[in-house]
Amino acid sequence: MNAVPSTTTLLLAILAALALGGVIWFVVLRRRDLEQRVEEFQALSDAVQAIASATLDETALCALVHEQAARLMDARTFQLGFFDGADYDLRVRVVRGQSAKVGRFEIGHPGGIIGWMRDTGKPLLVRDFRRELDALPALPRSLDGDAEGLPRSGVFVPMLAGDAVIGALAIQSDQPNAYTDRHLRVLSIIANLAAAAVQNARALARERKRATQLGLIDTVAYRTASLLDLDTLLTTLVEAIQGAYGYAYVGLYLSDRVTGEVECRAATHPLEVGLRRPPGAGLIGTAITDGKTLRVNDVSADARFLATPNLRDTRSEAVVPLYLENKVIGALDLQSGQTNAFLSEDQAYLEALAQVVAVAVGNAQLYEAEREQAWQSAAMLQVADAARSAQSFEEASESVATVTQLLGGVEACGLLLRNADGRYRIAAVRGQLSDHERLTPGDVILTEDIPALALMEASRAPAWSDEP
Repeated sequence: MNAVPSTTTLLLAILAALALGGVIWFVVLRRRDLEQRVEEFQALSDAVQAIASATLDETALCALVHEQAARLMDARTFQLGFFDGADYDLRVRVVRGQSAKVGRFEIGHPGGIIGWMRDTGKPLLVRDFRRELDALPALPRSLDGDAEGLPRSGVFVPMLAGDAVIGALAIQSDQPNAYTDRHLRVLSIIANLAAAAVQNARALARERKRATQLGLIDTVAYRTASLLDLDTLLTTLVEAIQGAYGYAYVGLYLSDRVTGEVECRAATHPLEVGLRRPPGAGLIGTAITDGKTLRVNDVSADARFLATPNLRDTRSEAVVPLYLENKVIGALDLQSGQTNAFLSEDQAYLEALAQVVAVAVGNAQLYEAEREQAWQSAAMLQVADAARSAQSFEEASESVATVTQLLGGVEACGLLLRNADGRYRIAAVRGQLSDHERLTPGDVILTEDIPALALMEASRAPAWSDEP
C-alpha cells in the first residue's frame, strides 16, 4: 500500500520545481544577454575596423561615422561637427531620421553643451533633460531655435586628437532613459577613432595639396619662361596664376623707383591696372615696406585693408613681396571671396610662387633695360650722323630737333642754347612748344617760364615736370 505524501513533502517538491525552473530561466536569460553582448561587440569591432581602414575625404568619412553609429544605437537624431575658432562646422546632421541643415554656426560663450565639450573635452550622458536640467553643466541649445523640439535624452562626446578637441558627436532621442553608460563608452570609442581618421585624412589632403601647388608653380614658370616683354609677361602671369589656383583676384604691383609709389601693372580686373598708391598704403604697401608676407583671413577686421569699388566681394587677402637681389621690387596680391582662404601652411608655396614671379619680372626688366640702352645708342648715332652731315649750324640744329622728335615720340622738341646773360635762345624747334604763342628759332625763353628748365639748372641733371 503506497503512502500518501505529506503536505510538507508536497510543498518542498513544488518549491524545488520552482527553483529549478528559475535557474533554468536565469540560465536562458543569461545566455541571451551574453549572445546579445557578443553580437554588440562584433558590431562594434566591425565599426572600428570600417572607420580605422577608411581612406576617404572628410565628407565621406563623416557620413561613414554616422552609418556605423546607427548600427550600434539609436542615432535617428545625430550630429557631427568640427571646431574652427569660435565656429562649429557642422558636417552631418540628422533630426528624427531626416537630413537637416548643416554649415558653420557661431558657438559663442557660453556655447551650450557643444561649447562646454569644446572647452572641457569631457563627454556627457543625459538620461532625461527635463529632470536633469538644473544639474547639467551647460544648458542645451537648439540650432534651429526651437526650444519646444528639444529631445528628452542624449549622449554627447568630444572628438579628441591628442590633447586637442577637434569636434563633437551627439545622439539624441525623444524618449527618456534611451541611453546608458554603455552607449557613452561606445560612442566615445567611435568619436576617438573618427578624430584619428580625420587627422589622417587632413594630413593626406595637405600633402596632396602641397604636391598640386608645387606642380602649379612649375606650370606658371613654364608658361612665362620665354616671355621677355614686361607688359606681356605681367599680364600672362596674373592670368596663369588665376587659372592655376582659382583666386577671385590676382594683381601684380611694382614700386616706382623715383616716387616710391606702388602701381598696379597687371590684374585680372582691368580697372585696377594703372592705379597708384602712396608708399606704405594698404596691405600691399605694408607688405612692400616691411618686406613680409601678409595673410589676412578677414579683411573686415584689419584696418590696413583698402577697399576698392572694383573688388567689393573680397573677404580675405594675401600679399607677398617680390624680392630681387635682396630688394623688394613689388608685390603679388591674391584675394578671395571666402574668409580663411589663406592658411598658415599655404605661406611657403605663396612665397615660392612669388619668387618665380620676381625672377621672371627681373629677367624682363633686364631685357627691357638692354633694349632701351640699344635704342638710346641707335638714337645717338642717328643724331650724330644727322649733325655731321649738316652743312651749317642751323641745319645741324634742325636735324637734331627733327631726329629727336621722331625717336622720342614727342609732340614737340626744341634745341635751346644758353646765352651769356643766362637766358635761353631757341636754335631749332619742331612742333609747338607753347600753348600761348608760336615760338620760332631766335626767340628767347626765360628760365622761370619752364619749370623743368629751372629744375635742370638747379640740379645740373636731366629733369622733367608735369607742368607746361
